[in-house]
Amino acid sequence: MDNPFRNRIVSTPWTSGEVEVPEINSDAFNLCCQALDIVRREKHSVSILLTGQTGSGKTHLLNRIQKHLRTINRIHLFIAVRLHTSPNRFWRHLRKNCIESLEKKTRNNRSQLDLIFLRRLFMECHKRTIPMRLLPDLTDHIRYQSDISLSTMTAFGNLIRKINTVDTLAWLKGYSLSEDRLQKTGLPVMENDPEGFEDEAREFIKELFRLAGPDIPIVLCFDQIEALQRYPKDEVGLFTFGQAVRTLHNETQNVLIISCVQTFFLDDLRKAVMVPDFDGMSDFRKHLEHLTSDQARLLIAARLNATNEDDIQKSEINQYIGNGMKSFLAEGNRTAREVLTYAASVFDRWSNPSHPSASGDVTSQPEDRFLENELNLREEAAMKRMTPDHLDDIIQGAVPALCHIWNRQCRETDGLSRPDIDMTLKCADKTTHISLCNQGSMNSLAARLRRLLQQVEAGQGIDNLILIRHAERRIPSGAKKVNSYIQALKQRGARWMTPSRETLSVLDALRSLLGEAKSGDLNNAGQPVLEKTVRDWVRKAVSEPAWNFIESMFGNTPADIGIDAGILLKLIDILKSERVMWLSDAAKTLNQNPETLERLIQPGLHRIGLLEGPPPLLYDMGTS
Repeated sequence: MDNPFRNRIVSTPWTSGEVEVPEINSDAFNLCCQALDIVRREKHSVSILLTGQTGSGKTHLLNRIQKHLRTINRIHLFIAVRLHTSPNRFWRHLRKNCIESLEKKTRNNRSQLDLIFLRRLFMECHKRTIPMRLLPDLTDHIRYQSDISLSTMTAFGNLIRKINTVDTLAWLKGYSLSEDRLQKTGLPVMENDPEGFEDEAREFIKELFRLAGPDIPIVLCFDQIEALQRYPKDEVGLFTFGQAVRTLHNETQNVLIISCVQTFFLDDLRKAVMVPDFDGMSDFRKHLEHLTSDQARLLIAARLNATNEDDIQKSEINQYIGNGMKSFLAEGNRTAREVLTYAASVFDRWSNPSHPSASGDVTSQPEDRFLENELNLREEAAMKRMTPDHLDDIIQGAVPALCHIWNRQCRETDGLSRPDIDMTLKCADKTTHISLCNQGSMNSLAARLRRLLQQVEAGQGIDNLILIRHAERRIPSGAKKVNSYIQALKQRGARWMTPSRETLSVLDALRSLLGEAKSGDLNNAGQPVLEKTVRDWVRKAVSEPAWNFIESMFGNTPADIGIDAGILLKLIDILKSERVMWLSDAAKTLNQNPETLERLIQPGLHRIGLLEGPPPLLYDMGTS
């Protein structure tokens, strides 16, 4: 019999087949239902702030709400957003996640996106079948009635008529399409600068909620808010979140906003956001309590009842686990995750007395092995779903956190003050400007490159400029303006980087790993893996593609330094083994002049540390 207590974590609100125990967190569930009823009756948005210890069931509660909405005989929309993103692209991240949630099917096998538009059409004419000739007049009336842009109405019309669905969905998510693909959809080109993108995404979200109309309540859930803190004491992402939630609360009429945060992080959130913003996210507040002894027993019984074992065996297991439950609960307050972890360990002892957990220890893997396995699994998953459109989100979501792990002096300087610059990284006294040149439209790409070139030529302080485009999004030779601008920017010191699918998959996997550790949702056999543990492990053991990419942003890339790259790579391998060695010994091993080798080494780059001495000493920064 498989251990029925092993699967302890609901990773997303969309997880299916989870065992429900209505008595657990029933007060919080009822509060959410009551708040949703307020939104429906009174036609104004309401917010709930849910707090709880790691493992108290915040995501499980969202999952329960999502399932509950499917049983109600009224149309509701459910949107779930995990906040693994940069503060400079918060609204774009929300836009993408909204559409991805709304793509999911309802109980009648229609997507939530379809329901939004079909419901509005029905409310206009109260007919279940609408002749195509009436559609233009109906959509025009909806447009003017709810202040919806022509492009948004065109996109929804495409979906209903199943015209260029794939490209239309990409446009709705905010992705950049080529001219020929846009022409087929009838949709316009997006804005071409970071601030314009954010403004456009914010207005699109409000349009989307207005299109749903006051008769369709929307449940918008924010989970893993803690992941917005990219490094210790970083408050910018949390501040941005607070402003965004207040905007949604005050400028919409049909949204129930549910924000989930760990109890220990609540003070950090309060300090980072303005008082009106905190008020905007907490019309109601509810703390998820620890389990009572009765709730713990119900949870164990529910897990057992979900198995196919006979009643006699279930009773025997239940009694065996229950024998020690009283003393386990008496040791202190317990969350649902802790109860299941305990039950899993006891079940192992019952089913196999020689099991490693027979001593009472939880059967967790060594942390290094666990993290390596987790990274590999997430990297494989990212590879399967990865498209060139994901580059912008991954770069802006992963790079600032990884830069700070690589060198604690590195941070993103926040605030979009320069046109066409998506991210500015400051590492000690060196500032690097990054422009994401991943546009599908060659006209949009040429316009961005032209403006960047004008800034460089005018000496506007972006000398250290990096241009990033997905390796699979090739620029045709016929795009003469684009190629000309790239060449001109390169001649003025700009660097052109094209990360591969493999590199981006590693970055995305690391972003996920760090975000879940920060949010308390990374667990090794029920035991939380702390953020510091993950950061230390990433610093030492992460795969080379990720660090090579990060290092290349602050120094020469292997392509730039030619034969010197081979020397540095050999030195990295030597230091991985030796950890520490004199510069003179390293030079001798590499058959290099010590002075020449020292000039190649830029302290802080390539994980090579240099203590000037005398005599100079080299060390592996990955183990420092």
